[in-house]
Amino acid sequence: MDPERGLRLGPVLRALRHCADLSQRELAAQAGVPSATLARIESGATDDPRLRAVERLIGAAGAALIVVDIASGALLRPRPADNLRDEGDRHFPAHFDVRRVREPKDWSGAWWAYWYDIPEPHWPKRLPDYTYDMRRRRDWRRARDAAADDEP
Repeated sequence: MDPERGLRLGPVLRALRHCADLSQRELAAQAGVPSATLARIESGATDDPRLRAVERLIGAAGAALIVVDIASGALLRPRPADNLRDEGDRHFPAHFDVRRVREPKDWSGAWWAYWYDIPEPHWPKRLPDYTYDMRRRRDWRRARDAAADDEP
C-alpha cells in the first residue's frame, strides 16, 4: 500500500474474487451489492466506495476486513466496553478506558465514602456499575499498569 495514494481496492477485490472463483455478477449478488458498483471499484472508476459495500463484497468472497495498528502491528478489535452505557443510557467516551466499579475507592464520585467513613446503607448515592477517568488520571493508570507488567 502506498501511503500517499491509499489502498488500491480494485486489484484487492479482483484477487479475492479470483480466489473465491466468482464472476463479478456472482460476487455482487452474494454481497447484495449492484454489479455496476463492483465493476466501478475494480476498474478504479470510483475512488471512494462506501465502506459497507466493501465489507459486504469482502465477506462474500470469504475474507475479512481487518484494521492493524501500523506502529505496533497489533490487530485492532472492538473493546468490550464499547457496548457499555452509563446510568443515563449514553455511551462512555471512546477515548477513555472504562472500568468496573466494585467499591467506592474505584469511583472518584464517591469522595464521601472516604472522608466520612459512612457505612453503605447511608451512602447518598448508589455506585455506578462502570466509570472512566479523565485524561491525566487515565494516563497515570496506564503508565502504572505498564510498569507493573515490566517487572520480573
